[in-house]
Amino acid sequence: FTVKEASELLPRYRDDNSFDSTKFANRFPDFTVTTYRQ
Repeated sequence: FTVKEASELLPRYRDDNSFDSTKFANRFPDFTVTTYRQ
C-alpha cells in the first residue's frame, strides 16, 4: 500500500456510503431482512 494509493482511496471513505435496496426488495419481496443487532 503506497502513499499514492492511499491518497486515491481516502476520498472514497470521507462520506458515508448509502445503499438503495429498492430493486432487491421488489425482486425478492419475501426476503426477510436481518437487522444489524440480530
